[in-house]
Amino acid sequence: MEPSGFSDFYRLASATTGRDRRITWLGFRAIAWSLWTTRNKALIEGVFIRHPTDLLYKMVSFLQLWKLLAKR
Repeated sequence: MEPSGFSDFYRLASATTGRDRRITWLGFRAIAWSLWTTRNKALIEGVFIRHPTDLLYKMVSFLQLWKLLAKR
């Protein structure tokens, strides 16, 4: 099942358990945090992303920084 919105994603994430659940929520947090910080940078500082892939790179960098949090 591929989520088509937040409610679908939440249902899918809630159905997972153990390590899969941690990884799913960590990924969701990286997506949400990337969108939030990009939005704030655009609204507050007037700095807009040049290309949508910039947002993907930001998500990956957050995941790399947070990978230690996924470990017990």
